[in-house]
Amino acid sequence: MLPPRLRSLPSWAVYLVLGVAVTGAITTSSHASWATWGATAVQASAGLAIIYGIRRNRPDRPLFWWLLAGGQLLYASAQGAWRIPFEGWRGLIPFGDFTDVLYLSALVVFIGALAVGPRALTGRSAWTGTLDGAAVVLGLAFGTWNLIAQPYIASGRLDDWGIAVFLTYEGFEVLRMALLARIVLAGGLAQGGWLMAVGMLVQLSADLLYGVTLLAPSGWPDSVQNAGWIIGSVCIGAAGLHPGRRVAQADDRDSEETLSRLRLTVFLLLLLIYPVTVCLNAVTGAGDLRSKEFLANTMLPVLLVVAVAGVLLIRLGLLTTVAQRRTVQMREALTTGDVLRARLSHEATHDPLTGLANRAVLTDSLTAALAGGCPGSLLLIDLDGFKEVNDLHGHPVGDALLCQVADRLRRVAGDAVAARLGGDEFAILTSQPIDAALAEQVVRELAAPYPLGDLQLAVTSSVGARGLADGRTAAEVLRDVDLALYAAKADGRACVVRFHADLRAAWVRQTKISQGLRAALLGDGLALHYQPIVDLRTGRITAFESLMRWTPPGEAAVPPAEFIPVAERTGLIGDLGLWALRTACADARPWFERYGVGVTVNVSAHQLDDPDFCVQVLDALRTCGLPGRALTLEITESMLVGAAGAMSETVTDTLQVLRAQGIRIAIDDFGTGYSSLAYLHQLPVDVLKLDRSLTLGGEPTAQQTAIARAVIDLGNGLELQTVAEGIETAGQAAQLRDLGSPRAQGYFFGRPMPADAVPAALADANAPADALV
Repeated sequence: MLPPRLRSLPSWAVYLVLGVAVTGAITTSSHASWATWGATAVQASAGLAIIYGIRRNRPDRPLFWWLLAGGQLLYASAQGAWRIPFEGWRGLIPFGDFTDVLYLSALVVFIGALAVGPRALTGRSAWTGTLDGAAVVLGLAFGTWNLIAQPYIASGRLDDWGIAVFLTYEGFEVLRMALLARIVLAGGLAQGGWLMAVGMLVQLSADLLYGVTLLAPSGWPDSVQNAGWIIGSVCIGAAGLHPGRRVAQADDRDSEETLSRLRLTVFLLLLLIYPVTVCLNAVTGAGDLRSKEFLANTMLPVLLVVAVAGVLLIRLGLLTTVAQRRTVQMREALTTGDVLRARLSHEATHDPLTGLANRAVLTDSLTAALAGGCPGSLLLIDLDGFKEVNDLHGHPVGDALLCQVADRLRRVAGDAVAARLGGDEFAILTSQPIDAALAEQVVRELAAPYPLGDLQLAVTSSVGARGLADGRTAAEVLRDVDLALYAAKADGRACVVRFHADLRAAWVRQTKISQGLRAALLGDGLALHYQPIVDLRTGRITAFESLMRWTPPGEAAVPPAEFIPVAERTGLIGDLGLWALRTACADARPWFERYGVGVTVNVSAHQLDDPDFCVQVLDALRTCGLPGRALTLEITESMLVGAAGAMSETVTDTLQVLRAQGIRIAIDDFGTGYSSLAYLHQLPVDVLKLDRSLTLGGEPTAQQTAIARAVIDLGNGLELQTVAEGIETAGQAAQLRDLGSPRAQGYFFGRPMPADAVPAALADANAPADALV
């Protein structure tokens, strides 16, 4: 049983500790036979340990370790055979024995292992280490020749065969050390490799000690060199048991291509080989190290040459250090550049907020799909009511909502291309034909509530879909799917509309109208017609509502119900509204000055959102010389009260500024919108224009009459002037007059007329006459 401390150590450490302990027992034993067989067994166990390590650790490149195990077993066999006592032949140094075959075979196998060592230990070759190894070969060869080989040959104790075997030994040992230096200097001794290197260096040191003592006995005990041979083998065996021998990756470059401190130290030591061996030879040859001739002719020149070479080598090391530092800086700069390029490439192809692909990527993918004849489809997705989220909760909440929408689209899209085109508009490009299930899944997924901190927001989505089968260009497909999306939003939102040819025809018509309106703003074709608003008690005209008309050159007039929605979608409504405001003010000035009759102008939501709207209105009045009380701005109830029933502070503030200048505000089509009666007393309005559904057309029921009376009484009670719209018969006029409505307008009182027909209508209507029937 092992002691507890040893059981806690890794197997290679246990083997190393036990090997050193057994070596101590062997080298101090007085029993020669036990020591001989024990030493051989320990050295053989090193080879077996390597084989066991190969089986257990399964290295990526096991050839190195198999060769190392074979070399160690041959080395142990040679050591065991050599330890059998024998007498040297003819008093010569014992070279040429059959044990030399085992020794030399072991060295050859060791050399083969070290030749493949760099890739086995690190996964890299060692080209720079090869040059270092060559330097070590030259240095060790010189030292070995000067210190051992030349004295051996000069001793006369070797015959020709012995000299050949001896030189073969020395050549193999030098080559083994050179290959080992190649691995060491190339940085290939991680993961247990140091144990192998130490073991081989200890073996070499024991061999050198044996050679020196054999040639010139120095009194060193045999146990020292025996311990070196055994411990060297134990270190090699421990390296074979080390678990960290799996190569992570292969690379043909050296791990270190510059002059490291280790290399510099080795090269400086190589420079010292010559003076050291000269001194050792002088000592072993009984020379006088203190003689003037030896100092002047040998040591001083050698030391000077070594000093010059050492200074140059150190200088080279300093220069290389600087070069290495700059190389590292350059690599860092290149790495930083690669990271920057990768980031810029990602930013160029992805939306910075959601991380989805951007419009450019979608367009490129769509173009490639069309070119390849892919029978895919494109879904265009727009969030319903996203603007209200931003307005109510702020843009940070809106951005967080968009990120969650993107995450859901990724899950739904799978391998398809999911992109954000901008704002709250997304797209999915799939390789499958139009899949209604996928589009409906998008609508369902995006309709689920969104947890955003303490909020639980719910938005819906509208989807336009188009197949790619008949698409010609990416621009055409994107245009068509956008038309389908617009149709989905017009159909009530939270739905899917597939593109069809009628949508394109409608788009062509809308495009023609849009282009015509732009031309009309620059030239002719636009006109204002005016419909009278009359006092039901006197029949006098109190004001005119301005109504826009457009007749393209050479064509029939386009109904307002057709061109106004196009103007709103294209953003032209603002320019048209400003034109109408200025034109109406100019036309109304003479009517107001002569008859006191004002003008009503319809205002769009786009105009109210314009921060310059107040300035534009007041500038139009000032330019035309018309007082504020002569102008009534007509808006819809939805501009004041949103879908959630909250008043728009921005709009009300704007209207308060205008009312302060005498301008009156009218709510158009009252009774058809949200009819927020709770806010009616707070709204900055002066006139209620009752929708035609409340003006008792045909044969009104008692309920209809009661509702009309209630709304009229409400307006009168709040001191708001009411105007009944859509009056077409004398009966309607009489009924509304009896219910207390003060004013009305409709075809019964007059159709919209051009500005030049207004003076005549005023002259007739405002002359003394009986009250209306």
